[in-house]
Amino acid sequence: MKFIPRPPQLPGLRCIVCLTTLATVLAAIPPAWSQPGGGSTAGGGVPISTAAGRDGPGNQRFVYRADSKRLADVLNDFASSQGFPAVVDQRVEGVVSGNFDTGARQFLDGLCKAYALIWYFDGTAYYFYPANAIQSRIFRLKGYQRRQVVQLLDSLRLASDRFPIRWDSTNSTLLVYGPPRHVELVGLAVESLDVGAIEQNRRVIRVFPLSHVSAADRSMGSVQVHGIVSTLRSVFGSGAARQDPASALANAQKNAARSVAPTTRSMQQMYGAMQRQGGFLSSLQGNSGDQPPSDGSGATPAPRAVRSPLDGDTDDEAPVFEADENSNSVIVYAKAQRMEEIGTLIRTLDVLSMQVELEATVIDVSTDNLSALGVDWSVQGTRGQFSVSGPSGGDSVTGSGTSTQPFTVATVLTDAGRSLMARVQALAGEGRARVISKPRVLGEANRPAVMADKRIASVRVAGNLDVKLFQVEAGTTMQVTPQVTPGANGQPASIKLSILIEDGSFQSTSVDQVPVVKRTEIRTEARVLEGQSLLIGGITVDSEITGETGVPLLKDIPLLGAVFRQRQKHLARSERMFLLTPLVMMPVAPTVAAVAPSTPGVVPAPSMTAPDAAALPGLQVTPSGGRDEPVPLVPRDPVRPLVDRLADPASYGLREGGSGGSKSGAGVRKS
Repeated sequence: MKFIPRPPQLPGLRCIVCLTTLATVLAAIPPAWSQPGGGSTAGGGVPISTAAGRDGPGNQRFVYRADSKRLADVLNDFASSQGFPAVVDQRVEGVVSGNFDTGARQFLDGLCKAYALIWYFDGTAYYFYPANAIQSRIFRLKGYQRRQVVQLLDSLRLASDRFPIRWDSTNSTLLVYGPPRHVELVGLAVESLDVGAIEQNRRVIRVFPLSHVSAADRSMGSVQVHGIVSTLRSVFGSGAARQDPASALANAQKNAARSVAPTTRSMQQMYGAMQRQGGFLSSLQGNSGDQPPSDGSGATPAPRAVRSPLDGDTDDEAPVFEADENSNSVIVYAKAQRMEEIGTLIRTLDVLSMQVELEATVIDVSTDNLSALGVDWSVQGTRGQFSVSGPSGGDSVTGSGTSTQPFTVATVLTDAGRSLMARVQALAGEGRARVISKPRVLGEANRPAVMADKRIASVRVAGNLDVKLFQVEAGTTMQVTPQVTPGANGQPASIKLSILIEDGSFQSTSVDQVPVVKRTEIRTEARVLEGQSLLIGGITVDSEITGETGVPLLKDIPLLGAVFRQRQKHLARSERMFLLTPLVMMPVAPTVAAVAPSTPGVVPAPSMTAPDAAALPGLQVTPSGGRDEPVPLVPRDPVRPLVDRLADPASYGLREGGSGGSKSGAGVRKS
């Protein structure tokens, strides 16, 4: 078989097919009708119509005769034999003459090779172009991945083995080359993905109601409790990452001023003590003292933001988070495609926290009677394990007085301190020990609980034009943060206690009419099991007792009464100990109802469901009608923390609202 093209510049010549050459070519071609699926012969010049495959015609038998026919007509006849129309480019020219009896695919490939053509089949029609019409185009993936492009091309049957797509995973680009129709269809498919990516990148508003955690930040005295909005802003770098250094420094100084006690803050304003934040003041704030300098030369580094892998997700397009305190909800303004990721994170953080009752007992025992308590501080025995902690931080400074913190010792009591309190009460009856205070507080795990008992003295300081008063505080402050680890296989829960104890007292001396305060600070962490108590000691308290004795009536006579009376001074030294007893309380989680959207364009998040009861041992899940119903508490294990609970077992109940400065520590009992 031999194709003789007709040159366009010689229209008078006719293309002749040599019979010997045609016979030689056809003899070399295997007979298509002998193969499975081969078609039958058609007479005349009309070929047999057969079905085409995904990537063009198959090897069906194709019989055709052309006598000086235009190339475009031959191509149309071939496409018609396959049951599809043909789209022939106007630049395709030539004349075909000859008899053909071969496979359809072989006929098409030979014809295109002889006349320098390229063909393409899109599933609906055959397209024929000159060889120099081949095109190429580069696409950049924006908002979608290679897998999505491959799935779309396969579903639309646009993938071609003759013109494969080339990928560059590093730069997220793809190269398409081939006939114009192939490049056009692939381009339309990729652009449809671009439209979907643009729709996903559209910023929307959604509201996520919270059930167990707080959305906004809350201030509890000098302690700042961060809400979930602050956590989300730190994770996604919303707002904080774009904060200028001056604003970051101003906010850091404001937060540092809030975290300092009111007395210290007043002294800073008067004496310019802000420069000493790297020492004692920083220890009050619970950091290492690396504060930004007061001259503005440094700034707090912005938190590292989690950047989106999609193109165009700049800092200006970062998610925006706001807290609605009325409904305790998180309002999110972000791209639609990121809402699922943000919602999953919010639901993961909005978990039901365990309730922990903390009972603290402050005990003063005479140093001569410490052995009567029966506590062995040096070895590990049946009553507990011994630990020693050295001084933490620097010297405590208040007014003009200084005090160096001594070494402190701690031990874990396995019987919830009942035997210790029994001995303390026995010594108290003899006047050799006393219970200073017994505050109780009920709080959540991983949240600081503060119990304080302070005495305040107002000191007058005269200025040039006015007189100012500032306060000097002394007393006992305990800040405890419990962290609960549920026990496995019926074992009791483990409770990690992060403890900060500040104990101070006024001294009899003064400097510039400012009373000297002796202050001792203890920072430690300990882990106890449920039903155990932590005993912390090592603070020595010196007290001076002044008394007067004499003969009644005679000692009151002026001048001569001095002969009949006697003044005595007694210096007493006692050991101050702190007994902490945690008790885990398991809350009952109510069912949270979904919040209906009230603002057009605002889509509420899926309703938050209470955690599975199987996830927390002993958790009881009771459906409720609304999200604002009170959460009842049930004790997980009615362990008596102190010996006073043994007196009346039937009156055991839950306590709430324990005042930090309460002397009696009776609390409030619920029946």
